[in-house]
Amino acid sequence: MSVVRFFVNLVLAFVLIVVASGVLALGYGSAVASSWEIAGVDVGQPEGEWVWLDGEAFYYRFWGVEEGEPVVLVHGLQVEGSATWDATARGLSRVGMRVLTVDLRGFGRSTRTGDDAAFSLEAQADLLARIIHQLGVADAMLVGHGWGGGVALRAAEDQPQLVARVALLYPEGMADQRPVPGRMLQWPVVGSALVWGAYAGGPIWAHQQRQGFLDSVLMPPGYVRDTRPLARVVGTLDAWQRIGSLPAEALYGSVGRPDVPVLAIRSTATDETLLPAWLDELADERLVSVEAGQWLHIEQADGVNALLAGFAREP
Repeated sequence: MSVVRFFVNLVLAFVLIVVASGVLALGYGSAVASSWEIAGVDVGQPEGEWVWLDGEAFYYRFWGVEEGEPVVLVHGLQVEGSATWDATARGLSRVGMRVLTVDLRGFGRSTRTGDDAAFSLEAQADLLARIIHQLGVADAMLVGHGWGGGVALRAAEDQPQLVARVALLYPEGMADQRPVPGRMLQWPVVGSALVWGAYAGGPIWAHQQRQGFLDSVLMPPGYVRDTRPLARVVGTLDAWQRIGSLPAEALYGSVGRPDVPVLAIRSTATDETLLPAWLDELADERLVSVEAGQWLHIEQADGVNALLAGFAREP
């Protein structure tokens, strides 16, 4: 056998192994996805409550004393929703702030129903404003993580009477960084496996959770285990197929600098080119870098909380 033929056969064997592994993985993912959704929105005995809007339930929780400065925490593009904010909400409430965490449509313990348009950034920002108004919150600091920063900015633009200032954590996450092309999520059979794998508790989702920490030692023990049940709420796969398939202009929208004070806290571990260009216009003390990964509010909770508390209390 010639050397050339040997290498051709070796390459073909490698390709066959990769293809076979991919087929097996997708088959396994499809099998798991078919029996994945077993939980109700009340999974895990939540401490918060639900507000009903147009016959649909949206989960929220208040932290801290009623007379404290109002802060609304807006989660990023993670299926577990407001569960990502526990350390931040706990820390800010301890220094006297009134913190509200909410789950937007398709996230955490909120409803999974709605057409494609209902999951767009514009619709989620409108939903956030309606929840805030319904709960009697006004002149609040909105704190958005990643994609949630875009939701916060849009809400501040559309409903300025509700918002006093906006803080963006990991603003790099306002750029489209979805792990799977949206059109692939619409493929028969394969689509549900990819949704489960990448967004709703599967191996890609779990890998991204871990990779979000610059120092994996600082990842809370059991974080993946504790938040995965929220990905098993009935309706999650359909909701996240819609979310993951939305065009970038619908899911991420077009957001700019609102007419309120803005603080941006970015990660040192990500690409600066992902940051919105208008952030360069902020003063140095309003564009801060933190030695952490995507989960900077968990990884560097004390430092980030101190920055947020100081910003909230500026005159």
